[in-house]
Amino acid sequence: MTGSRMYVEEFRAKGPLTAAIAEDLAVTPGVSRSSITISSNGRSVHAPVLPWCWDVLRIESGDLVTVTTAHGLGDEDRPAISRFVDRFQALTGGAIPSRTPGARSSAGERAFGVLGLGGRPLPHADLGPP
Repeated sequence: MTGSRMYVEEFRAKGPLTAAIAEDLAVTPGVSRSSITISSNGRSVHAPVLPWCWDVLRIESGDLVTVTTAHGLGDEDRPAISRFVDRFQALTGGAIPSRTPGARSSAGERAFGVLGLGGRPLPHADLGPP
């Protein structure tokens, strides 16, 4: 059995998440088989239900946003997270980062990581009271 992977990307929101943006993000092309979760301000929402739950994330300009992908076929989670985050940043007013091979992330820039499933839970995944 091959190990499953989870991809994680964190960034600062360039603008607020709105109902219209949430609706657009829920149907981002090319990410339909990957399970995508958006987290911010101690709350998490799965992308397909984002149009109905976007406001619980309370994402405003400058807030830290974490996006995770998992359960795609093969290695489709990697491009899925890139497409989703690029779309999120474009819709909230941020510039889409360059895809320079070998570029390293630094503070305030795009951060990308891979986690094995079954690892430690992310601290922001708690869905308890705010």
